[in-house]
Amino acid sequence: MSSPKILAIDPSSTFVGVYDGTGGEVIKGGDGERAERLANIGYELSEVMNQGEPYDFVVYEEQFVRGDAATRCLYGAVGIIEAVAINSGAGVMPVPQGTLRQWASKIVGKKFKGKELYKTIACHYDRRLMASTTSEHVLDAAAVYYFIQHNGEFDG
Repeated sequence: MSSPKILAIDPSSTFVGVYDGTGGEVIKGGDGERAERLANIGYELSEVMNQGEPYDFVVYEEQFVRGDAATRCLYGAVGIIEAVAINSGAGVMPVPQGTLRQWASKIVGKKFKGKELYKTIACHYDRRLMASTTSEHVLDAAAVYYFIQHNGEFDG
């Protein structure tokens, strides 16, 4: 069996970072109201999902709980991501932040924290991401992607 095609996502309520091992981009929701931003993210993500060979899996960094409004908004973004993935026929899997951070720290060391940890692990596996113009959201998605590449078990 060939390796599954995976799209990794760093979710947010205003944009999402996506990465699939060949490159990444930031999908922007725009400046409108929350519902409009999420709808734009859903539409643009559908466009990404429907380019070329279909994705087998969509994985995303599971968000930690913050204040009520922020948490609800992130859950809305995750709902859009899951709906788009399922509609395209892909499996969906969240990756808990703590698990991702523990794995990355084992690979690159405990001296890196937060966003610097994700950037370091992403660049460890894909040197092209070292460019200063690479969005932190693409770097976060790349960290999720490489976690799954090294820890995921996929049934054929």
